[in-house]
Amino acid sequence: MHNIPTTLYSEIHEIMPIICVDCVISVDNKILLVKRKCEPMSGAWWFPGGRLTKNERLNTAMSRIVKSETGLDLSRPVMLGHDETKFEADPFGHGAGTHTVNFVYASRVSEMAMMRMALDSNHIECSTFSFEEIYQSDMHSYIKKFTALSEGVFNNSAVF
Repeated sequence: MHNIPTTLYSEIHEIMPIICVDCVISVDNKILLVKRKCEPMSGAWWFPGGRLTKNERLNTAMSRIVKSETGLDLSRPVMLGHDETKFEADPFGHGAGTHTVNFVYASRVSEMAMMRMALDSNHIECSTFSFEEIYQSDMHSYIKKFTALSEGVFNNSAVF
């Protein structure tokens, strides 16, 4: 993977949508969320996820990012769908906001795997939430949408 110099990435971020992959992770019938440290959505609960790099496959990026952000290894991820997000905030202060195109996966991890979890420096904390806690919260509609889509997948034991 190639790291883009910050000044170049800021310029790209200002004028282009960013392609990202996110993962809805189920742990004992709850959803794992991480609290973001950086903009956009600093301080908000979000799915582990991040940007795709050139020549990287979506599922490879998803596994890489989840491993980097949480230390978790995933098996048999399932594509849930895609969406886009637009935020007024941006991580660079260029004032043009953030626009992402997101591909979202679902996967399960065990309670035992959670014991080995280690957050990266881009997140403040992590927690698991029941489906109802997410639906009844003031979390972003994107989180609620893909939590709902994942619920059907997680309830279908033939998928996992």
